[in-house]
Amino acid sequence: MEGHHHLDQHPQPPTVKIFCHANEGYCLSIRDGQHWIKDTRHSTKVKDVEGRSAFSLVNKATGEAIKHSLGDKHPVRLVLFDPHNLDESVLWTESGNVRNGFRCIRMVNNISLTLDALGGHVEVNDGTSVVNWPCWNGDNQIWKMVPYGYDAIPNPIHSAPTSVCTPCVPVVFGHHLCSLTVSSQPQTVKIFCRANERYCLSIRDGKVILASANPHDPFQHWIKEMRHSTKVKDVEDRPAFALVNKATGEVIKQSLGDTHPVHLVPFNPHDLDESMLWTESSDVRDGFKCIRMVNNITSTLDALGGNVEVHDGTSVVNWQCWNGDNQIWKMVPYDDEAIPNPTYGAPTSCCTIHAALCRL
Repeated sequence: MEGHHHLDQHPQPPTVKIFCHANEGYCLSIRDGQHWIKDTRHSTKVKDVEGRSAFSLVNKATGEAIKHSLGDKHPVRLVLFDPHNLDESVLWTESGNVRNGFRCIRMVNNISLTLDALGGHVEVNDGTSVVNWPCWNGDNQIWKMVPYGYDAIPNPIHSAPTSVCTPCVPVVFGHHLCSLTVSSQPQTVKIFCRANERYCLSIRDGKVILASANPHDPFQHWIKEMRHSTKVKDVEDRPAFALVNKATGEVIKQSLGDTHPVHLVPFNPHDLDESMLWTESSDVRDGFKCIRMVNNITSTLDALGGNVEVHDGTSVVNWQCWNGDNQIWKMVPYDDEAIPNPTYGAPTSCCTIHAALCRL
């Protein structure tokens, strides 16, 4: 059954209260909603680097899921939970037992970042914010999920819960989708690293690799998709973008952790999924820049083994940033004559992409 269940099924799934070891008298909450559903529908498909199953934490009162922060020491966010969308930025895993049955709750794609009751190593109080922080197994970083009794389940789904725990309120940021107008097909770029400029980012056998540069190979043409750049930025305030392959319509998705290959998934222009968003660093050397996860800029695109040699077929992974030549990249627009055969949907001219906020 792959752990599937739906929030609108009857009876409603049991809810849990979530509290940290620093002070069990305070429970995770939003807007006085302390009942959470540990949604495990993706647990058989998505696991972290330790093989631990992923889950979402969905608030019973609001239907919102806890979303990864934009980086360590930043607050976690809340987004409406879409049960039909596999978005790794709302997926978490639990560590093994740290102390007394308490565990770390980590990002599925970066288990070094955990839920943290901010300042809770000194004192947890009513209104303590919840952030992501590098894991050190402090009492304010280890958590326990305990089922409520069925008599405590709020009813209906949007009513306020009746638990007596005092809430810890995470900082909430709103997300509103943008509309997009495009004057024509966007220009494509080639992407290569400084280790060897004769090999370009491409797709082969469903994987992101480096291939011998060929401007007529449609799989080497990428669109730097900027539609979310005004809304989503990294901790250095650099705008986010997606890298969409012109030939396949697939987008590069963040890996499940350092040294793991990046993924390819179909690009949905109407879905704001931060697990497929990246940012560029400032110039490292000769105009080459790191391409980092928007929500973890310490993890960058890396031509695997390219510190020794880049070759045709080199895999592309995420790796801790050290600014090696195999980790710094350049995006260069193709000349018009280099555009691949139109049967692959090649662009015919450069365009400007305009993004505007939708009305609230």
